[in-house]
Amino acid sequence: MRSLRLLAAVLSRRDTGLVAIARRDTGLVAIAFLAVLLSPKVASAGSCDNAITSACINSDTLWPHVGPTHFVAIGGTDTIEQGKIGFGVLASYQSRPIRLHVPTPGPLGSDLNAVNDQVNTTFMFEYGITKNLELGVALPLTLGQGGSGTSGITGGEDL
Repeated sequence: MRSLRLLAAVLSRRDTGLVAIARRDTGLVAIAFLAVLLSPKVASAGSCDNAITSACINSDTLWPHVGPTHFVAIGGTDTIEQGKIGFGVLASYQSRPIRLHVPTPGPLGSDLNAVNDQVNTTFMFEYGITKNLELGVALPLTLGQGGSGTSGITGGEDL
């Protein structure tokens, strides 16, 4: 009911808007965002239970940090201001990040692209709890990848 009253108040005045909502109810906006982010979804990924024959390979070693920073891969020591929220998105593309050299009957062997190409995205969210404390969440997602996986060694499925 409170959110309906807040929406009616915002719509009745033209000088306010989403900025006024964010200023008055930053906590409410953060909780709503987390509720949507953490709500259960149906995943369509395959099973990674059997490590010997699984095609699940993590080749992305770039782990971005949430919060103010001067470098992409090194987390900063600064925190976001109290009551403020921040968002970030980082996308990366990798070409042949994992190659396997497997023996063959010939003397030279063969090279397999276990992961031929991969597109990754990391969604980041932060909220300043106090002056020196922030809550940060980073959600890495692999949007697409291709390659032979471990099929050349295990005889399992491709990626």
